[in-house]
Amino acid sequence: MLLNIYFFINSIMFFFLSCRKQIFKVGITLRGNYREAMAFVDTGNSLRVPVTGEPVIFAERSLFGEINEKGRLIHCKTISGDKNLIRILPLDDLFFAEENRHVKNIYISLTDTPLTENGKFKILLHKSIFD
Repeated sequence: MLLNIYFFINSIMFFFLSCRKQIFKVGITLRGNYREAMAFVDTGNSLRVPVTGEPVIFAERSLFGEINEKGRLIHCKTISGDKNLIRILPLDDLFFAEENRHVKNIYISLTDTPLTENGKFKILLHKSIFD
């Protein structure tokens, strides 16, 4: 009986976790430049700043246009196994209006490559944003 209750509760928890919203409208401030864009919670993004451990998110460079990109270089391993150096910048603020929540202590890497073919989102969030 207890085992059946355990599996029932696990099934319900899995259902609700798998249905969690993954695309959000966010406000993002980088070096004093505020933009709004759609963002996708990428459960495969576990990149963190070495030593300090802050999460790294990705955004299309076109979102900010010309911006001073002096920042740190860190190693990044892609899902295909490629290893690259990417430039990261400290993000001023990440704001979720629906939840009235600000996220601080986060870094961003700007990419020239579109994150989606259909342009549905411009930002890939770190999987720990909602932990």
